[in-house]
Amino acid sequence: MFKMIAITLVLSAALVLPLAGCGNDDEPLDPWADCGESCIGPGGGSVAIDDPDHPFYGARISVPPGAWDREWSVFMGYETTFTTPNFPDGLEGYESILTGSLDLRVTDFAPPGEQAAPPDSLYLEITFRLTDLECAPGEMFTLYRFDEAVDRWRLEFPDARTDSTITVHTYHHATQWTWGVVNVHEADWDLYLAPVMEEEHGAGDWSQVQQALQDAYDEVFDHDLGVTCTNLDFVRTVFAGIRDESQIAVVAHQDALGGACRVCDVTTGDFWNEYLDYIALNFEAWLIELFLVDNGPDLIVQIYGIIRLCETWEEIAELACDYECFWGHADSAFYSDLALYCATTMIVEAIDYAYSSGYISCPS
Repeated sequence: MFKMIAITLVLSAALVLPLAGCGNDDEPLDPWADCGESCIGPGGGSVAIDDPDHPFYGARISVPPGAWDREWSVFMGYETTFTTPNFPDGLEGYESILTGSLDLRVTDFAPPGEQAAPPDSLYLEITFRLTDLECAPGEMFTLYRFDEAVDRWRLEFPDARTDSTITVHTYHHATQWTWGVVNVHEADWDLYLAPVMEEEHGAGDWSQVQQALQDAYDEVFDHDLGVTCTNLDFVRTVFAGIRDESQIAVVAHQDALGGACRVCDVTTGDFWNEYLDYIALNFEAWLIELFLVDNGPDLIVQIYGIIRLCETWEEIAELACDYECFWGHADSAFYSDLALYCATTMIVEAIDYAYSSGYISCPS
């Protein structure tokens, strides 16, 4: 009899407990409870690598509120140089050496077989630390993403930069990323810049610019092609327009500094003449410090070196523009506008010289 009562109690408890659990709607099942800090939803958020020992310490993926209409899981993996495709020419890596890439993946936090593919229009912002990277004249901070469709790196210009970070706004959330400093004289611009310009301005517009450049070269510098005054006037008009537009962008950047770097106007000859003086004075200061101050044969020579070094610094300070400050505030967009301004100005001046020198005779 006692055994029968015990069995009855056990069966009753087994029936009551599941029924109690099924009838509790106050705490619905949250499928995202285990996603943790790697998930970002409609409210926005960020995922960062906070481990100081991680090669990508400080890397962060950020999403503004409203950019995503549902939750997605963000994964940031580390690819070594052995699992990273060959780096672009002229790129100095984020630790002065090429040490790998960030493998970015956005996935659905769901059981296998039930995962939905994220849309191509998934907007996000990627921030990298600059670590010890410094940008010298003739160099610029850049990012590269690997395009598996064409099996090569594609150049990406930063959308924002601070003294310690660079940030890019992108929709490319399933690829490898790397960053660093690139020497503009060593980069293969046909391979890396052209795709960026096509994305920014459209393949048709960029092709027209390239064709106009080629036409200008052919018409102005290759006399054997038979230059016509009509074509030359057309080319000059095109490039004068591009020059004026890029000049507006350059001047706007300078004006935005509000005089923080003294008087700096890259559209004047004085700026570049003094910039040559600035380079020469810095080189002189380096020589003085190396041969007289640090390695002077005696105290008198070292004292003379210190005095001359101070004089050199004073001459640099008396220049109209604080070049170190000015180039420190220049971003990739400014360099692009400046390069376009300089190139088109040179072409227009070459055409004008061809007119004025009598090299090409056209009716007035």
